[in-house]
Amino acid sequence: MPPRILLLTLDAFHTLFHPRLPVPIQYAQVAQSLDFPPHLCRNNIPTVDLAAKISTAFRAAYKHESATRLNFGRNVVGFGGPREWWGNVIRECFKTVAREDDALASKGKTVGRAEVDVEIEVPEELVQRLLKRFESREGYLLYPDVEAFMTRMRRWRVGRRLYGSSDGSRGFERVIVGVISNSDDRNANILSSLGL
Repeated sequence: MPPRILLLTLDAFHTLFHPRLPVPIQYAQVAQSLDFPPHLCRNNIPTVDLAAKISTAFRAAYKHESATRLNFGRNVVGFGGPREWWGNVIRECFKTVAREDDALASKGKTVGRAEVDVEIEVPEELVQRLLKRFESREGYLLYPDVEAFMTRMRRWRVGRRLYGSSDGSRGFERVIVGVISNSDDRNANILSSLGL
């Protein structure tokens, strides 16, 4: 008789792990550590207020990038995939926040008869720090019961294989726990950094 295998599949995001802090708060903390956007930082805007602006801008940037490049840009020839996709979301999010900040800071200021429209440069260090943070345990935490669940799965597999069950049925020769997710490629790195 062929060996019996139990395949258990789980989603990753909001099943095994979740953001360490709300994403807009983490974005705001990293931005403030780099004094960006400058005017808001000079005025010591509270992190939660900056996070509220980021939250609104992030949703719009995410929606735009999703409509432009489906599936995190995986199928777009010549595009850099999920990492570039997320970089675009981060840049557009912070450009929007900085543009709004700049508009408020220079309200009523004109050069000649035209209002000034300055191109906003989002620091590449900000983009890279956020990409790195959200590829690892720096941005995420395991749910409290995940480690115990995985340990229980290992013990259950061993116990069932060695002893069978109390009803006389054979145990499983193998227990495979897999992650199936419609998220991007970072899940494997995140799970590994969290010890799974």
